[in-house]
Amino acid sequence: HYFAGFTGGRKGLFPGIAAYRSVEQNHRLAMKPGSEVMRLQGNPVHEDMLEAAGLLGDKPVFSIQAVLDGGNRVCGAFAGGLADSLHRAVQLAEKIYGVPVAGPADIVVALVDPPLDRSLYQAHKAIENTRSAVKPGGILILAAACREGIGNDSFVRLLSSSRDPEEVVREAARNYKLGFHKAARIADLAGRVSLRAVTCLEPDVLKSVFMHPFDDLQSALDAGLSEKPESKILFVLSAGLLVPVLSAAR
Repeated sequence: HYFAGFTGGRKGLFPGIAAYRSVEQNHRLAMKPGSEVMRLQGNPVHEDMLEAAGLLGDKPVFSIQAVLDGGNRVCGAFAGGLADSLHRAVQLAEKIYGVPVAGPADIVVALVDPPLDRSLYQAHKAIENTRSAVKPGGILILAAACREGIGNDSFVRLLSSSRDPEEVVREAARNYKLGFHKAARIADLAGRVSLRAVTCLEPDVLKSVFMHPFDDLQSALDAGLSEKPESKILFVLSAGLLVPVLSAAR
């Protein structure tokens, strides 16, 4: 999960059966440092979920957690207490979805497979999965069809409200509404790396969300290499599912 670390476990209770206001406040924490994919320790979203699950007190909970592969086949199932079953499942998920890389790259190409390529809202997961693999000042190229367009457009409305990424982040913090964390995270990244996109979306739409549009992947790569000759390039296949894990972070 791109800001709760991993899905499952405590998420079935919170936000699973929580009030809208509670969910909104929890998701607001996605703009805080530490809210990252494949991270639980020091993750404020996860820690808030644990606190909420703790309200159950001594009520018994029997939990079954399944880990699926990219084809939705069950790779492992773990049963027991809520926390224990989740952490055992996490260990397997890390092996399946975490891909060790030696270090960050100058150019990262995030290729998105169906069904996560259907809209920009869904394809955004690939940006989150690969953001830590891009060097500061580097280039991240998103390749996703987005044939169904933007999807839920609340994050696009906020992103397009300003040409200053830092102002978008500040506005999301000042007047947070559910979904604004997605805009804040894109804007924050756009302030540190150059975001490029190969999609079916109109160029003006991509420009409004701080992404430079390209007609095809080759032209996007050629442009990147002309700016950064002899770059280290990292291709992430199935970037909506796989997460490059820097060796120093393991």
